[in-house]
Amino acid sequence: QATEFDYRIERALSDQTPSEYEQYSPTVNCWMEHQIYPIADGGIVVHSRDITARHRLEEALRASGERFQKLVDAYVMGICVAEGNRITEANELFLKMTGQSRDELIRCQLDWPDFTDPEQRDLDVFAARQLRQQRFCSPYERNLVRTDGERLSVLVGSIRIDGHETEAEPAQCQTLHVLHDLSDRKRVEVRLRLILEAAK
Repeated sequence: QATEFDYRIERALSDQTPSEYEQYSPTVNCWMEHQIYPIADGGIVVHSRDITARHRLEEALRASGERFQKLVDAYVMGICVAEGNRITEANELFLKMTGQSRDELIRCQLDWPDFTDPEQRDLDVFAARQLRQQRFCSPYERNLVRTDGERLSVLVGSIRIDGHETEAEPAQCQTLHVLHDLSDRKRVEVRLRLILEAAK
């Protein structure tokens, strides 16, 4: 019975056109890439190489991407991506935390500094310095300023995911921000402090 490899050989010989394809071999549990080239004397040259490692990496990245997408879609943490200061992507929880709409996000009207308490801008400056130096910043607490003016206590972690920041092209730096709402913890802390003060 003719195999895919045989078919590719015959086609390369009859059409006199190069062919390239990938094939999984269950016998040896590996992926091979075959490049078939017809030559002037009527023969062919076949170049084969083991690409199992590449396939396993692609599968790992795909699985990782699927797990990350589940995290983004889950109503657990606010997540957004900023290019420079402009927020280009965000999940529903981030929009709810900030009081913004997806329409405003689509119209590119959301900027990361807009959600920063003016009294805490130094925290963002320090985080930006860490991002430039090591591509991520240590998680830090800050207030998230909502559109209604309310301050929401959050824990922020950030990592650069694409591009590089230069003086000429600062907007090329893409940053992933992950935010965890600390409001419940803060309310418990305030309640506990009031109880302790009343007990004095």
